[in-house]
Amino acid sequence: MVRKELFGEVPGRVISTYQVDASYRMEDQDSVDVFLGSGFSSGFFAWATPAGHLSRIGLGVYHRNATAYFNRLISMFPGARVLGINGGGIPIRYLKRTYRDSALLVGDAAGIVKPLSGGGIYTGLVSASAAAETLEKALESDDLSARSLSRYQRAWKRRLGMELSFDYLVQRFFTMLSDRALDAIYREVSKPEVVNLINSVGDIDYPSRVVLRVLMKNPSMVFNFLRGK
Repeated sequence: MVRKELFGEVPGRVISTYQVDASYRMEDQDSVDVFLGSGFSSGFFAWATPAGHLSRIGLGVYHRNATAYFNRLISMFPGARVLGINGGGIPIRYLKRTYRDSALLVGDAAGIVKPLSGGGIYTGLVSASAAAETLEKALESDDLSARSLSRYQRAWKRRLGMELSFDYLVQRFFTMLSDRALDAIYREVSKPEVVNLINSVGDIDYPSRVVLRVLMKNPSMVFNFLRGK
């Protein structure tokens, strides 16, 4: 609402999500199930997260009706009874300008969200920290002009800009992959040497590090993915 009222902008890409709390106990309480492919999502993925005798089952889609995919997803959990429903839009592309006279946008409001997962806690904290530092200096100098507050965008982009831009490109590429190509990716990343590499260099907040390392170790992977073989 603040973004709409003060900035008049919308993020360039928004994922629609639909999730339920279901009375279903997943056998593996330590892992999250992820579902890929055109049967479960369009442009994103579906998930099931264990929470004791409950499970959080949901999905995200781009330019589609999220509920249309949900029936197939929930059928993977026989006997699951829906106890609660929630959902909404997740912006995965940040605004070109996240500041103006007397105002800053942080986190989801600015679209400062991880494009690959839709996660926003870490990015929200980073942008909030940059906003606090910027506002402290602006208030000390009694200058809340857009020019003064522009240092906020430079600050959060120093920490997140390259990562979010790279991840966004990967996410856009991901949306164009066929189910056949996704199967090829799964076969490649399931190899023991790739799994070990992911476990050794993976960083949930900076996924580009593991993506680049995997591609550097397996350059033929890109060609195989594009061919979908």
